[in-house]
Parts: sequence; C-alpha cells; structure tokens
Amino acid sequence: MGSAWETIEVGKGRVKMHATAAAMEAEPPANTKRVAHGNVRLKTLDHLDGRTLAARRANELAEAFEAELGVVSGTQRLAVRRAAMLTAIAEDLAARQLAGEAIDLDQLIRASNAARRAVLDLGIKPGKRERKPGAALAAHLARNHAAEPST
Repeated sequence: MGSAWETIEVGKGRVKMHATAAAMEAEPPANTKRVAHGNVRLKTLDHLDGRTLAARRANELAEAFEAELGVVSGTQRLAVRRAAMLTAIAEDLAARQLAGEAIDLDQLIRASNAARRAVLDLGIKPGKRERKPGAALAAHLARNHAAEPST
C-alpha cells in the first residue's frame, strides 16, 4: 500500500509534502459526517440532541460560563461552547482514569491544559470571584421566564 503523502522537491534542499488524491478521498475525520455531493459537515455542540450525559454536561458548562461572563456576543458564544466541550472531554478522561480505565496520561494532560487555556481565554480566572448578589438568579429568570406575560 502506498504512502498517503507525496514528496515534491522544491529546490535548495526544501521539500514539500502533499496529500495524495487517495488520502484526500479517504474517510472524513471522526468529528465530521458526509453529506450530499461529497461535502463534509462539521459537528458542533448544537448538533447533539442533549440526551447523552456528555452533551448535557457540555451544555451545563456553557450556561455556567455564559452566566459568569454576562452578556456574550456571537463570537464569544463560539468560544464559550469550545471551552465547554474541551472541559467536558477533560472531565470525562479524568473520571475514566480515576475509575481505573487505561487512559493515556499524556492525552489526559493535553486535554486538561487545552480546557484550562480555553476557559482562561474567555477571561474567567480561577480562584475566588466577586459574586454580584442576585446575578445568577437574574440570569436564570431572564433565560427561563422572559417569554411569560407579566401579571
């Protein structure tokens, strides 16, 4: 079986690597699915129906991060979702390690560090935080009772 990469000499000792056509038409990565006409659609947290424990945990984390930040823009919401997914993955790996499963420690450390950096990129600092009295309640009421008519 041939290599998935072809080497092209560029000159002055430089080499370029390109994927072969066969490699490009191979199976898509695990986080994608094929759609019509060979296009690939990436999966996001919104694609999950929320029945799995992992999806529920990622959504809980996203809500907690958004509550911590207050009002978020569309771009910030993407970063919040990424941080929530990475944190849920890191938590799952750590729990599996503690349960005695054979988890690659390097993979666990990388996942934990990626999650930590994603949360820090949101501007959420670890440690003690100043809590605004009633902020969590106000966020909950705004989310869950905004559509109800007042009496």
